[in-house]
Amino acid sequence: MSEGGKPPGLMATPLTAQGNIQLENRIRDRITKGTYRKNAKLAITNRRNITKRLNILKNGYSKMKRKNTSDKIERLTRLLDEINTNAGPSVEQEEAPYVPFVEDEENSSLASPLMPANAKSKKNENDPQPRPNASMSDLEKTAFDIHCPGGVIDGCLFTKEKRQELYGKVAGGGGSKKPEDNQRQQIVLGTGRACNTTQTRINWRKNEMVENSQPMRKEDGFDYTENFDGKQLFSPYTVWINLKSVVGTGGSQTRTLRDECYPFVNAQLNYLLKTKRTDYFFANIFDGDEAAAKMKMFRYLLALPEFSSVKKYIYVGDLKGYFAWIKANVV
Repeated sequence: MSEGGKPPGLMATPLTAQGNIQLENRIRDRITKGTYRKNAKLAITNRRNITKRLNILKNGYSKMKRKNTSDKIERLTRLLDEINTNAGPSVEQEEAPYVPFVEDEENSSLASPLMPANAKSKKNENDPQPRPNASMSDLEKTAFDIHCPGGVIDGCLFTKEKRQELYGKVAGGGGSKKPEDNQRQQIVLGTGRACNTTQTRINWRKNEMVENSQPMRKEDGFDYTENFDGKQLFSPYTVWINLKSVVGTGGSQTRTLRDECYPFVNAQLNYLLKTKRTDYFFANIFDGDEAAAKMKMFRYLLALPEFSSVKKYIYVGDLKGYFAWIKANVV
């Protein structure tokens, strides 16, 4: 360890809040000016720099228990996506090396993420090998390990008492967002990608997805579903996310599942049938003991013959199962 408790390798790649904000400002300025479309080399350099920082965060800072790790991962991942979008699909780069943190067996302290000059590398044929001129989509698929964070429990174990224990009073007001905020944070931690809020909805009558923050201002307002709570980019795929936490039995819980969640999933299935899109996935993450008890209703919907060709693009389940579904179907 160097002075201040930082691994030596981090000194060359600072991860301070100020440093990341300065990097973000520079990148956004370059995006605004269209610099990346004219200068592919600069786009490649910035991508590599951000990817290295993300690797350090994912593999080191989580073990070091630094604060705001998930926020940094989300910000840097968003920058990576924006560079990729604004640089254009023709720009390719050499994949940034993956540098995991390892435990030092002798003193149980964190070793440097960068191999010392006098260290001998041990090759493992099972380790992913960097490929020259890998495209950005290849990089996004191999740079991060998608896993279920340790603090995530089975959705059926999320009871009214458990929610009260974790979040206090959540019925109505700002407190009702606490379970959703936690779901979003765990999604970011487990995938290494941003899960940004959206105002995108499905018009179930026209089978169209549109940005509409205030559908009730027009006479066709009831033709729109609720908005998607988030979306994640796994280039070239997009996962649209619906988050819910439904605990305890009662009329309110039944209305949430029957009148909100069920029609929303049905609209997703019909949208896929009409558009025949294969780059969109929909994840309906329903935690809570009551949501688990009514999951058979959603299995019935997905098993209908008319949806046999598109049901593979839909996930309905708890947060814990989301990460395995992503690995099996998206990346």
